Amino acid sequence: MSGPSNFRMAVPPWFQQPESMVEHNLEVFNGCYDIPSLKFGDDHAPVVVDIGACCGAFTLWSKERWPGSINAAFEANSSTRELLAQNVAKLRIGPGANLQGGTAFLYEGKHNIGECSRFPGYEQTKEARLESFIDIAQTPDCDILKVDVEGGEADLIQRYLEWHKPPSAILCEFHAVKDFQRLATLHRYVVMHADIWQADRGVIRLIREDVWQKADEVVRG
Repeated sequence: MSGPSNFRMAVPPWFQQPESMVEHNLEVFNGCYDIPSLKFGDDHAPVVVDIGACCGAFTLWSKERWPGSINAAFEANSSTRELLAQNVAKLRIGPGANLQGGTAFLYEGKHNIGECSRFPGYEQTKEARLESFIDIAQTPDCDILKVDVEGGEADLIQRYLEWHKPPSAILCEFHAVKDFQRLATLHRYVVMHADIWQADRGVIRLIREDVWQKADEVVRG
């Protein structure tokens, strides 16, 4: 028997994005980060923190997926953050998050703004500029943590967990095999689904063990 489908929403007609991001954002609006069994009671407004928010597709999707949610979006690229501000007006927006705050070089993406990263690789150019960051420890406690920063996700999530209560769910795009291995074995979490596009790229969706055990419906694989 198949489980419930991922939640999908139509791309808002006013959503601002470069042409090079249309396909990537469509995947987000189609629910690539969803855990269908993850539910919250009517008396609880889940807090959703988006690290690496880019244009804001996930933040907008999550507002529809969990009505009444309280959202905060953080984006390292100051130019992209202007787009983010247009798309998620009135929500909390902040600079990118890293392990210690301060300033750091951000390398431009070769193909689109979603590939900007603190770690130069085969998807980044040699062009870089200084951007301001906050320590991820300064971001809010949350029920749902989404991370996509084009590298170093496992370290960020580990630091987040050292300073915050463990979220009900962690949704992450990984960019290294070692990060996938660390996330897949994260203490107190269960892998609900992993979409692996290539050896070092994909999305992994984790749910906290006690939340998983209480879920009415469990999606496996």
